[in-house]
Amino acid sequence: MRRTQIYLDEGQDARIRARAEALGVTKSEVIRLAVDRYLDAEDDLRRLAAFRSAVQASAGAAEIDLDVIEAMRGADRDRLRDLHPEA
Repeated sequence: MRRTQIYLDEGQDARIRARAEALGVTKSEVIRLAVDRYLDAEDDLRRLAAFRSAVQASAGAAEIDLDVIEAMRGADRDRLRDLHPEA
């Protein structure tokens, strides 16, 4: 672990102290947890951007046969009509 000094305003220090007391850990541990959460969120945003990019790149890549889709819809209508003839 490396030692790092930071400056906190009084409000930040009070909030970190209160959180540390509530969790039963040191202020340093609270700060490390906060940094980890911040960095993890950054990683999540990068992964989400990569996923969205992949989805956009693949959009329209699959050939869609509209005749096949319409045939499936027709089969669904026929099956529903057979199941519920009174409708």
